Amino acid sequence: MPFSCINAKTHILDGIDKCINTWSDKVGLHKTAFKEWKHTITAKVDKRISSLKVKRHKHCPSILKDKSVTECLSELQSKYVMVPIDKAANNVAFVCKRYYALVLLKELGLVGSSTSTYSNISQHTPDDIINRHQIEMKSKFNISVPDSMLSLPDIYWTPKLHKTPVKSRFIIASKRCTIKVLSKHVSSVFSLFQKQIETYHNKAHFYSGIKSNWIVQNREPVIRAVNNSHARRSAKCLSSYDFSTLYTKIPHDKLIVVLNKIIDFVFKGGTRSKISVYGRNASWVLDKRKTDRNVYTKELITESVSYLIKNSYFKLGDKLFRQDIGIPMGSDPAPAFANLFLYHYESTWLNSVKKTNHVLARKFGQVFRYIDDLLALNDGQSFDTFYRDIYPEELQLNKENENEDSTNFLDLHIRIEDGVFTTRLFDKRDHFGFNITRLPFKDSNIPYNMFYSSIAAECLRICRATSSKMHATASIKKVVTRMIKQGADPSKMESCISKMFNRHDINNKFGVNDNSFVGQLFR
Repeated sequence: MPFSCINAKTHILDGIDKCINTWSDKVGLHKTAFKEWKHTITAKVDKRISSLKVKRHKHCPSILKDKSVTECLSELQSKYVMVPIDKAANNVAFVCKRYYALVLLKELGLVGSSTSTYSNISQHTPDDIINRHQIEMKSKFNISVPDSMLSLPDIYWTPKLHKTPVKSRFIIASKRCTIKVLSKHVSSVFSLFQKQIETYHNKAHFYSGIKSNWIVQNREPVIRAVNNSHARRSAKCLSSYDFSTLYTKIPHDKLIVVLNKIIDFVFKGGTRSKISVYGRNASWVLDKRKTDRNVYTKELITESVSYLIKNSYFKLGDKLFRQDIGIPMGSDPAPAFANLFLYHYESTWLNSVKKTNHVLARKFGQVFRYIDDLLALNDGQSFDTFYRDIYPEELQLNKENENEDSTNFLDLHIRIEDGVFTTRLFDKRDHFGFNITRLPFKDSNIPYNMFYSSIAAECLRICRATSSKMHATASIKKVVTRMIKQGADPSKMESCISKMFNRHDINNKFGVNDNSFVGQLFR
């Protein structure tokens, strides 16, 4: 579709009018007070449009409408399935269509040995479930399902090419389905629960010295723990673990019981008994407060959780399935459900241990868990000794590191050197057996400033994750070399990276008083 200056101006002026309406209501001024400001903006827009009209661009038809191109793509699609690669979503794998289908059939138990994770529903059709969901969404939760959501999710898989042999990640694509609205609401509610639990345990940790909440949202708590070890040179041991069956082995009855206990916990002792959901945000509200948002009571949240877990339907072609064990990967509340399920067992075990062995409980003060990845620092191997007592028998926890002096967690490689924890950036994609596209090319359809800012941001990410100037320099040089091949101008890169580092005080982190650090990257 050709670009229209007239349409662009119309949208800009509409945005200005909305902005004026908001400002006038907020500050109590009449809209006429913004008349001169609007006139100035309009004049600048007109001037810009006039300059663009001088440069007449010939409209080129889309290459995808070329007959030879469409025929080639059709032939390709007849033989292969094109799917994003796990851990490298901007890269696409071409998988034999027959093999792709066979992997799905085996996972669902239609070929080979049967599976207890999924059940094939033959007594109902997808339309039966859709109609039932539509009625129940309205009667139980006062949710009207939009016409665009009157469908069931499909299942697909992406290849894990960083595994040997190659494995599969199965995802139930619930972007548009009958329970999507309820799923989003519950996800917002449980995000609120996680924040409340974190606040509660931060205070409890301050007074008791026992850390009962291991959940982290990013690497920052790990970085702080690592930095605290520098002065004391107290680094002694570290280990990392991975739950290999977290999403597919949790029994539904046990999951519902645990989540109900979480709901009871967050509502206990509070002064407000309802939660309002608006978009992706949820907040506590008073009983008497009138609101046009979706409001959930404790009982309604409990019912919603049970309903979502028991109605994990999806389809493959014209066949209907239901996930009977585990949490459907791809549903909105899945990460929160998994996080809080594990949290319940961790906090329950620690609360029981601290009553009889306070010294042992304190050893878990530097344990961190990001959903199914777990890291233990300076625990004296206590986690390795007791983790079987913490988690339910259905979950399989695998130790990731063989050597006790180094491991990987999230995007960090952590190593013990002379009694100090050191870190550097770890990227699984570095170990893929093929080239990975991570940052854009210069000739990509993105603004000039955004292209160079993305390079500087990647270099900043490296510096924040790396404790050694030498390691940071080596990693950034690789980025610089790769981006020069992708069309970046070295001098412009240097300027942009230098500004970024000065803004975030990176030179001071590595003990450099001038811009010589950035200069070394381009030598």
